[in-house]
This record gives sequence, C-alpha cells and structure tokens, in this order.
Amino acid sequence: MEFPIENPFELFGYKIRPGIIFLVGFILVKMYFYIKGLKNKRPK
Repeated sequence: MEFPIENPFELFGYKIRPGIIFLVGFILVKMYFYIKGLKNKRPK
C-alpha cells in the first residue's frame, strides 16, 4: 500500500478540517445571536 502524499500537511489537514469548520460555524452562530441581541435591545 502506497500513500503518495507530496504535502505532509495533506493528511494532517483532513483530520483538522472538520474541527475548523465546526469552530468557524460555532463562532458565526455566536456572533449572529450577539448581533441579534444588540438589535433587540436598541429602542427604535
């Protein structure tokens, strides 16, 4: 079995990518609710 990996970070990147996607999604959701909360507190 051969693994022709030219970039050593390729294998490393596949393991880490789902974590990064989850982290970015989590931050986006937190920011969304934070901004939504700020708009709700502002009197029109």
